[in-house]
Amino acid sequence: MFLKTHKTASSTILNILYRFSESHNLSTALPEGSRVHLGYPWFFVTRYVEGLKQDAHLQHHFNIMCN
Repeated sequence: MFLKTHKTASSTILNILYRFSESHNLSTALPEGSRVHLGYPWFFVTRYVEGLKQDAHLQHHFNIMCN
């Protein structure tokens, strides 16, 4: 998991992670809509992820969680 912070070259690291996940066909959890986080510091739930809905019966697997 990568949490972006200001003034620490985090945009560069974030872009490296995006490119790595794309070139290795990995699933990446990105914030939904105008959200800027994935629920941090609270518990992670799938409704925070772009394109996924909350479903207690489905198991989702993410290789990388960014932003």
